[in-house]
Amino acid sequence: MNELPSSPLGSRDRSVRLARACLIIFGSLWCAAGALVQDTTPGALRVRVIDQDWDVPLAEATVQVLEAEKKQLTAEDGNVLFDMLPGGSYTLVISAPGFERKVLNHVVVIPGEAKLEEVRLNGAFVDMDEFVVKDIDLGGGGSTLQLLEIRSQHSGLMDAVGADMMSKAGAGTAAAALKMVTGATVQDGKYAVIRGLGDRYTATLVNGVRMPTADKDKRAVHMDQFPSSIIESIQVTKTFMPDQQGDASGGINIITKSVPDGPVLSMSVSTEYDSNATGQNDFKTYRGGGNDFGGMRGVGSLRFWDSSSMGNPRGTHSVPGKEGEKRKTVADEKYSSAIKSKSPPGNYGFKFAVGDAADVGEWRLGGLLTGSYSQKYKYRNGYKFGMMPNQSARETAPLKGEGAKTYVETSTDEQLWSMGLTLGAKNELNEIKFTGIYSHQSLDVVDIRHGPKSEMSTTIDELSIGRGSRKKTYGESQSDSRTRTFSSIMQYTENANGSLQLTGKHTLPWLNDAELDWTGAYNMAESIEPDRRRITGSYVYHRDIVRHYADVVGTLTPSQLQQIRAEQDVEQSKWVIDSFERRWQDTREDAWQGQANLKVPFTVLENEGYAKGGVFGDFMDRTYRNRVYEIDVPATMTLDAVNEYDYRSFGKLDGLDLPENLTPASIEYDGRQDLTAYYCMLKAPLPEWLELVGGARVESTLMETTVKSPLSDKIVLNYLITEQNAQNDFERANVGRIGARSNVEPKEADAEIDQVDVLPAISLNVKPLEDFSLRLTYGKTIARPTFKEITPVLYQDYDASQVFLGNPDLVMSELDNYDARVEWRPGNATDLIAASVFYKTISDPIQYSTRRDTGAGSLDYIYPENYGDAEIKGLEFEMRKGLGFIWSELSPFSVGGNLTLQDSEVKYPKDIRAKLLKAEVRDDSRPMDGQSEILGNVNLMFEDVGTGLSVGLFYNLKGETYVSGDTATDDTYVPSIVEKPVGTLDLIIGLKFAKVWRLGVEIKNLLNPEIETVYRTPYRDIPNTRYKIGRIYGLSLGCDW
Repeated sequence: MNELPSSPLGSRDRSVRLARACLIIFGSLWCAAGALVQDTTPGALRVRVIDQDWDVPLAEATVQVLEAEKKQLTAEDGNVLFDMLPGGSYTLVISAPGFERKVLNHVVVIPGEAKLEEVRLNGAFVDMDEFVVKDIDLGGGGSTLQLLEIRSQHSGLMDAVGADMMSKAGAGTAAAALKMVTGATVQDGKYAVIRGLGDRYTATLVNGVRMPTADKDKRAVHMDQFPSSIIESIQVTKTFMPDQQGDASGGINIITKSVPDGPVLSMSVSTEYDSNATGQNDFKTYRGGGNDFGGMRGVGSLRFWDSSSMGNPRGTHSVPGKEGEKRKTVADEKYSSAIKSKSPPGNYGFKFAVGDAADVGEWRLGGLLTGSYSQKYKYRNGYKFGMMPNQSARETAPLKGEGAKTYVETSTDEQLWSMGLTLGAKNELNEIKFTGIYSHQSLDVVDIRHGPKSEMSTTIDELSIGRGSRKKTYGESQSDSRTRTFSSIMQYTENANGSLQLTGKHTLPWLNDAELDWTGAYNMAESIEPDRRRITGSYVYHRDIVRHYADVVGTLTPSQLQQIRAEQDVEQSKWVIDSFERRWQDTREDAWQGQANLKVPFTVLENEGYAKGGVFGDFMDRTYRNRVYEIDVPATMTLDAVNEYDYRSFGKLDGLDLPENLTPASIEYDGRQDLTAYYCMLKAPLPEWLELVGGARVESTLMETTVKSPLSDKIVLNYLITEQNAQNDFERANVGRIGARSNVEPKEADAEIDQVDVLPAISLNVKPLEDFSLRLTYGKTIARPTFKEITPVLYQDYDASQVFLGNPDLVMSELDNYDARVEWRPGNATDLIAASVFYKTISDPIQYSTRRDTGAGSLDYIYPENYGDAEIKGLEFEMRKGLGFIWSELSPFSVGGNLTLQDSEVKYPKDIRAKLLKAEVRDDSRPMDGQSEILGNVNLMFEDVGTGLSVGLFYNLKGETYVSGDTATDDTYVPSIVEKPVGTLDLIIGLKFAKVWRLGVEIKNLLNPEIETVYRTPYRDIPNTRYKIGRIYGLSLGCDW
C-alpha cells in the first residue's frame, strides 16, 4: 500500500480520461443547446406602464431590459417597444419620478412572437429611496441588480452576493458564497474573516437576528452549516452604524428566501465525483461509523445530559458495581474502534422549494417551504513535517532525514440537511412574517497519523547443537525488527442550528408615514461529540530468518535433525498500545432576542431627512460539558496486525472498562451573556446629492461563567503570575510563568465582564452625478472574548501538544474604523466600478501567546492576552462589466472581479518582547492572527439567453495568510505559522431547456493546488503541513414549474 498517491486522481491516465469526459460533456451540451433552439427568429417585447392610482397610461417612465442592455422611455400612451430580442428570459426594471420602482424577473420572450407585459406603478408618498428598498425586500433580493440597489441605499459600506450568483458559481453553502465577496474569506472551510478580522470582530445574523454558536473555541457561527437552498442573499457590512450590533466591525446578514409573489415549485438532484474519495479504497471508517439518513445517531434526547445535574453523558450508562463497590459508568456499544477501509460511493444531494401566495381581502397571504439534503465523502492525505525548537529564532530549523515527517490521512463522512418555512401576510401598511429554519450537520471523521519508520534493527546469532567437543554450529538466526509510531482519532460530531423568528413592518400614516419594525426570536446552536476516541502507540514488525549450513547439517545424527527440523522463519506484526482516551463533549447555546426600530421621516425646506431609534436585547445561555477518560490499557496487551495499515483489531479496546475517575481535562461550565442596547441616529435634511447620517449606540455587555467540577468539590486553579499577584519569593522569581493553587473552591475560577460602551458613527455620501458616489464613514466598535478565553481552566485537546488556559483578566477590545469608497455604475444597470480604502486601530486586541509553567516538567500553555495597540489598513477594488460595449457579438460575455490588499501589525506585550529579543527577534510587532495580505476573485461568464447556455470560470486567490503569531518562553522560540498563497479555479456550465428544465455541470478546483503551511522565523521558512484536496466533478438536474 502506498503512503501517498502520486496524484490525487490516482494516476495520470485517470486525469486524462476525466478531462476527455469533461470535453465530451461540454460539447454535448453545446450541441444540445443548438438543437433545442428550433427558431432563432428574434422576438419583441412591448411594455405598457400604467398609473395604478388613476388607471391611466404613464408617460416618460424608464424601462430597462438588463440582459439586453437596453433602456427606453415610454410614450404618451405608456407604451415602449423592444424589438430584435433573442428568445429567452429577461429582467425588467421600471421606474418613474414619484412612483415606486418595480423589478420583474423571468419575463420570457418567445422567438418570432411579440409579448405584451403590463406594469402598474404605485405612487410614492414617502422618500423614494425607501420605496426602492421596500420593493426589493418584498420581491426578493437575490438578483445582482436588486443587491446593487440595496447597497446604494445603505448608509454604510455594504457588499453582497445573491442566490443568482451563488447558483452560477456553484456555491453550495454560505461559506463557499462568502469567498466571492470583496475583502471576505473563510478559514478552515467555515469561519468567516472580513478584512482580516476573524470571529470576535464579526457578527453573524440571519434575517437581522443575531445567531448563537456552539463552537467551543471561537465566537463564530459555522458558515458551512447554511446550505444555499435556503439563502436569498448574503449581505456583508464593512462599516458600523448605530442600528447594527456593537461588535459588527464586519457584519454578515444571511437573508433567507421569503414569501413568493405567486406559485413556486422547484426541485433538483445532484451527484459528484470526488477525485480523492469516490471509489478509492484508502477511505477509512469504523464498525458502527458513518451516517444514517438523518445524521442523528448521537441525538437521543433534546439535551446532551441525562439530567440537569452531573449525570451520564449521552453514549454512556450506569451499571451496578460488584459487591461493596459503587455504580460505574460504561460506554454504550454504539461505536467501535475497529477501523476499516471502504470504497465510498459518489456524493449526492437534492433540494426543493414549494410555495404560493393569494389575496384574501386586503391582505396578501403566502408561504414558502424549502429543504435540502447532501451526503459527501472527503479524503485528504499529506504530510506534517517536524521542527527542531531552539532558544534562538536563528537556530530554529527543520528536523532532518526520514524522521522529519509524519504521514497524515483524514477521512470525512459529512451529511448536511436543512428545512426552512416562511409564512407571511401583508397589506398596504403592514407586513407580518414568520420564519423557521433548522440545519443539521453530522461529521464522522477518522484521522490517522503515521510517524517515521525506524531503521531496521538486525541481530545475528549462531545456531548450534551439542556441547563441548561435540558442539556443532549448523547455521545462524537473523532477527529483524522495526517500529513506527501512530495515533488515530475517531470522532463523530453533530452540529445543529435553529431559529424561530416573528417579524413585523408597519407604516404609520398618523406619524408622517413613519416605519416601525420589530423582531422576536428564539435561536439555538448545539455541537455534540459522543465518544471521541484517540489511540496512540507503535506498530512493531518482527521477523526471524533461519539459515542452515548444508555441509554441517549433513553430518548430524537423526535425533539432532529431529531437533532442528522445527526451526523455521517467523514473521510477526502487532500493535503496542500506549494510550486510549475517550471523550464525551457537548456545547450548547440558547438565546432569546427582541428588537424594535422606529424611523420617522421629516422635511425641512423641501429637503428630506429622518430620525431613527431603537432598542435591542439578546439573552443567551451556554452550557459546556466535557468528560474525558484515560483507559487503563494492560501493559501486556498487544493487538494483531497483518501490516501497518490493518486496524481491525483495535475493536478489542472497546471491552476495557471506563476508569472510575475522570482526567483533569474534564472541564465544565455554564455561561451567560446578556446584551442590551438602544440607539438613535439622524439623516440630515440636505439636497439629494448630499447625504449625512450619524448617531450613537449605547450597548451593555454582561458575560459571566460558572465553573463546575465533575471531579471533586475542589479544583486546581492555574493563573499567570504577575508582579501584582505574586504572593511569595517563589512566585516573584517566576513572574510571567503559569502558577497553580490546589484545593480551591470552583467559584474562584468564575469570570465576569460587565461594561457599557458608547459607540458613535457617522457617514457622508456625496453624489455629484447620478451614477457616481463618494462615501466617507467612521464608527467605533467593540470585540468580546469567548467564554473559553475568560474561564481560567485547562483545555487539552487530544491532538494538541500544548494546553490552553483561559485568562479572567481579559478586557474587551475597542476599534476605530475609518472607510472611504468611490463608486461608479456606468452603462448597464449591473455594471460597477468601485475602489475603497480602510484603516482600523484596535486597543487591547486579544492574541495568543505561549507561557511556561513553574514545574520541573516545563509544560507550555497557550494563553490569550491583551496585546499592545494594533492597526489594519488596506485597499479594495471591485469591477463588474458586460463586454458588449467592445463588440456587439460579445454581449453574452461579462467579466467581474475584486481585489483586496491589506496589511496589519500588533505590538507585542513588554515581557514577551523581552523574551523575543533574547531569541534574536528584533521586531516589536507582527501581523495579526488570521490576516491575508491579498484576496482576489475573477470571473468570466458567458450567458446566451437564446440557447439557455451559460458558462462561467471562477478564480479565487487567497494570499499568504498569517495563521498564528510567533512568541517565546524563557528558553524556547515558538515560530509563526503561515499558510502559503493558494488559488482555485472552478468551471460551471448550465443549460436551461424545454422551458422548465435545467442541467448543470461543475468542475471544481481544476488546478488542484498544493495547500502548504510553514513555520516562519525572521530567518527562514520551515515546512509544516502539505496536502491536496482533489477535484470535484458534479452533475445536476432540476426543474422549475
